[in-house]
Amino acid sequence: EANAELKKIKTSKERNASESDALKEMVEDLTEGKIAMTSKNESLQRQLKVSTSEVDSLRAAEEELLMKIRSLQSENTALVKEKQDFHALSSEKDKLEERIESLEAQNTQIDVLKKKIKTLLEEKTNLEEKLVKGSKIANELSTLKQEKMASDIIVKEVKMQNKSLEERLKQFGEVKRHNEEMKSKMKEMENLIEEFSNDKTKNDQMQIKELDDSKTRIQELDNKLIERGNNLEILKTELSKVGEERDNLSKELTDVENRFKIIEEEKSKLDMQIQELDDSKSRIQELDNELIEGENNLEILKTELSKVGEERDNLSKDLTDVNNRFKIIEEEKSKLDMQISKITTENENRLRLMQEEKDNVGIVANEMNTLKTQNKDLLLMVSTLEEESKIAINDVCDLIHLCRRVFPSFVSQVNEIENKDNPNLSSHLNSLKESFNIISEKTDNLDFDKRLHNVEKFLDNFMEKYAKIFVDDKVSLEDTSLAVKNIITSVSEIFNEISSLLNIEISGTFFQKLQDTCDNLITIPSKYVEKVQKQIDDNSLEKTAISENVSSLTSEVSQLRITIQEKSDALKVSIENCDKYQKEKESLETMNTTKESFITELKEKNESLEKELNCESEKKKCAEEHVKSLESQITSGDCKQDEIINNLRQEAATLKAIKEESNDTLKQLQEEVTSLKKDKDEANVIHKQMQSELACEKGRLAHIESELKSENLSLSDTIENMKSQQVEIQEKCSTLESQLEDLNGALERSQEAVEMYQQESQALNLASEACENSLKESEGKRSKLEASLQESSSHCEELLTELNQMNQLIRERGERISRS
Repeated sequence: EANAELKKIKTSKERNASESDALKEMVEDLTEGKIAMTSKNESLQRQLKVSTSEVDSLRAAEEELLMKIRSLQSENTALVKEKQDFHALSSEKDKLEERIESLEAQNTQIDVLKKKIKTLLEEKTNLEEKLVKGSKIANELSTLKQEKMASDIIVKEVKMQNKSLEERLKQFGEVKRHNEEMKSKMKEMENLIEEFSNDKTKNDQMQIKELDDSKTRIQELDNKLIERGNNLEILKTELSKVGEERDNLSKELTDVENRFKIIEEEKSKLDMQIQELDDSKSRIQELDNELIEGENNLEILKTELSKVGEERDNLSKDLTDVNNRFKIIEEEKSKLDMQISKITTENENRLRLMQEEKDNVGIVANEMNTLKTQNKDLLLMVSTLEEESKIAINDVCDLIHLCRRVFPSFVSQVNEIENKDNPNLSSHLNSLKESFNIISEKTDNLDFDKRLHNVEKFLDNFMEKYAKIFVDDKVSLEDTSLAVKNIITSVSEIFNEISSLLNIEISGTFFQKLQDTCDNLITIPSKYVEKVQKQIDDNSLEKTAISENVSSLTSEVSQLRITIQEKSDALKVSIENCDKYQKEKESLETMNTTKESFITELKEKNESLEKELNCESEKKKCAEEHVKSLESQITSGDCKQDEIINNLRQEAATLKAIKEESNDTLKQLQEEVTSLKKDKDEANVIHKQMQSELACEKGRLAHIESELKSENLSLSDTIENMKSQQVEIQEKCSTLESQLEDLNGALERSQEAVEMYQQESQALNLASEACENSLKESEGKRSKLEASLQESSSHCEELLTELNQMNQLIRERGERISRS
């Protein structure tokens, strides 16, 4: 049996040697895996460097985006300035409309002045009516005077009645006296007298009352007369005022008549100009038509300005939309900044995880070294166990022989062994216990649960890192998600197999958590990729919208240029019309001067004719005086009568001829004078008509001149404003062109950035493919390591079983020995 056991031990020793060789090979494989892991770490570091360079490029792209945003903000400020300029143009337009309204108000004021003149004429008529009324009042005063005279007559009559009454009273006293004298005689008549006296007293009282009433009436009449006198004074003052007003009106009328005379004189001057004025009227009508056309052009310009205002409003709306889009872009930029910060934090976490993985690799290497040392210790222990087993077998053999020889001595010896301390056995037993304790401690120190937790953590970190790396590429994420699912399934299967082999209980919640975390790791990046794609689509849409806005802005700029050219052409036409009108006005003024000179010549001719008439009349008077002197000489002189008579006859004949000639000349002159008077009268009439028409024409011309001056001023202002607007619009066009160039440059830059982004995405795809390949390689190596771990665990279990069997055999033998 011992030999069989020794054979078994030898076979186990050989097995252990083969297993040790296998373990050595495992260790070599692990070292190779370690080297591969270091190379992987280096490749991952390179990838990290690449990712950092990509982050730098992203930061540069971010800076470019910031520059673009700043340029867009500057464009926004320029557009705001354009908006302000447009508001200024609208305000100027409002000012021009206000000027037009003021001109219309001036026209209304002119109409009001005409109405005032009419009212003044009406007031003149009213004053004349008042004068008529004053005459009527004077007539009424005369009637009142007559009434006063009548009242005076009535007063005189009343006084006469009073005198008659006083006489009657005197008569009544005489009657009383007569009655007193006749009292004695006429006692019977006393009653009658008393009655008569009573009646008389009553009548007297009535008369006295009538006198009192007449006095009151007289006082009332006096008061009325006083009031009428006051009224007369008031009327006199009013009449004096009316007279003064009449004098003033007469003065004004004289002034007006003088003015009318002056106007008539001017009219006589302007009679000749009527035809030319008709021509000028036709020209003015043409100018009016041109002005109407200009007004139509102005209305067209106003409509165009309103259209421009609407376009500016649309541009302002577009600007608001662009501002909103810029705000959205800024928000997206902030989100991208957050994402970049997250990416940077994730990169930092990756670096930390890489360092942790390096630390874990170092820990694994240390554990491998410890395992190697433990294997060496186990080999030494096995060798010592073999030696001790040999010694024990020899001892047992000796004991058996002794037992066979002498049972009692064996019993006694066994008792001695039990009672005595055998240092070798105790040392052997202690060494065996220590070895078993070491084995148990090593088995306890293996801690498969902790190892599995570390593996799970490693897998989680691995998934987090590579899920964050492959966020930007959807295809790679799908591939990686499938690969990760396969890895998770394989890991779960391996984990279940390991747990089944090692008889470790796994909590379902833990496994579910693992699955949930893996699912989250798969789903979250896909969602993130979808969001990124949406953002890219939105950016492309915004890019198209910006390009459309740029095209619309270019079209609007071209339209503005066309409108500016049209307005400039219209202004040139209006300026030419104004120049033509000024030339025509100058020609009219020259015609007026020529007409005035012609009128002065006519006046001089009239004066010369009047002087000639005066001279001829004086000559006629001289001739008559000469005839008278000759007649006196005839009567006085007696000598040489015949000669004188002949001379006188000759002179008379000559005088008659002269007289006839003078008469003929006088007749001719009278006829000429009459004709001249007629011509003068006709000229005066025509002059008056011309003066009235000239006054009207002057008023019209003054009005037209004022209107033309105002229009010229307004046109000059509008021309200056339009020139300034043209300059401003040209500047705006230049700024818009520069902005368009900047936008085109920005678009090109954005396209280049998109191309760079695509290239970076391609590079990331390649990196993801390389990482997938490295993952596959690492999975293969992991599977190999797991297989080797399973083999090593199986070998360890076999060794443990063998050690347990050896322990059981040793115990059984010890029991047998103790029993024997």
